[in-house]
Amino acid sequence: MKICYITLGFMPAVKLGGPVLNAYHLTRTLARRGHEVSVWCGNLADKSTKLFEGTRRSRYEAVEVVYFDTHKLFPVGAGSFGVYVWPDLASFCHRELRGFDVVHLDGYRDYPTLTASYFCRKWFVPYVLQARGTMRAAFNSFVAKRIYDKLLGKAILAGCNRFVASSGREAEDYAAFVQDRSRIIKIYNGVSRDEFADIPPRGEFRKRLGLSDQLIIAYLGRLHPAKGIDVLMRAFAGAGRPQGARLVIIGPDEGFRASLTALSVELGIQEAVIFVDALRGRDKLSAYADSDLVVYAGQSESFGMVPIESLMCGTPVVISEACGCREVIEGFKAAHVVPYGDVGALIAEIERTALRGQVARAGAEEAREALSRLLSWESICEQYENAYLRAGGDAPTITFHTEPSAPAFF
Repeated sequence: MKICYITLGFMPAVKLGGPVLNAYHLTRTLARRGHEVSVWCGNLADKSTKLFEGTRRSRYEAVEVVYFDTHKLFPVGAGSFGVYVWPDLASFCHRELRGFDVVHLDGYRDYPTLTASYFCRKWFVPYVLQARGTMRAAFNSFVAKRIYDKLLGKAILAGCNRFVASSGREAEDYAAFVQDRSRIIKIYNGVSRDEFADIPPRGEFRKRLGLSDQLIIAYLGRLHPAKGIDVLMRAFAGAGRPQGARLVIIGPDEGFRASLTALSVELGIQEAVIFVDALRGRDKLSAYADSDLVVYAGQSESFGMVPIESLMCGTPVVISEACGCREVIEGFKAAHVVPYGDVGALIAEIERTALRGQVARAGAEEAREALSRLLSWESICEQYENAYLRAGGDAPTITFHTEPSAPAFF
């Protein structure tokens, strides 16, 4: 198949987050399996800087990449990427889009999806949409999202041949808009075993922080109100902590760090809380390996790779019921689920971690082996191939609800 994969950013723009790595592993595996893959993406390195100026056609390993010059117009909501355009995209669509067998749209409320889906419908090119948890207008920019859905979103969704959900939870998000559930396909996010083949020995990250054998409770991810970090802080403060225990909060600030710092003072734990900027590569693996427990108990997550990565590094995790990867990891001894916002439940898990020690880590090692098989990129890629083939085999006949089935939707 000749596949066009359209997404916000691509390698080497790892600062744009998990979708970049997902796109890289998927498209690389598709190319290795004999498909002709072209990635169309922005030329951004992060939310504020560019990899280079202008639009550029290049290659990244076996994949052709077109990096479109990106112009940000204005922000929409705290922590939002904002409204942006790729001025050259329409001309590329005119010249080249008809030559693809299928188009994969990695987004929903954005300029590339809006533009490319229009040309796909015009020329009857089948397209697959992967919203990555953005269907629900759950956290910010409510008015802007509702306007988009009312004026533009229905045409995009009506013309879509297949919707890719990363979990059962995200499948329900699509179902609130789309009545024909047969067009919703669940495909988990993949994990590359190679990335976890050489996990640093315990001690490297602790040495960097000036710690030795203290209990470390860690959070990795964006510093955002929806992530439940304030709840974690309250639980850490309320737990009967061993002498010298530390709460390490790792990730990029999205306007929430100042509030968290003030909360740590209010709770009297400021000396025990350590903030660390976003980590990547070996540094991130070392942080996982040196932690005794990773907590990722936010308000909503379509899938969530942090718990998977933690288990792959041999470290037990606590997640909230709202985390999409719950259906993948809940059965493992080293994975524990708590209701979102339940401070008491988190306190209990932190206190148990202090007692379980190596027993908990042994359970995480069992999970590592199972996840390596279930989420291998070869297996995940085969599921995408089937989705693409099914998308090309029929025309969309989606019927929309006159009113959304849940109040969070439009």
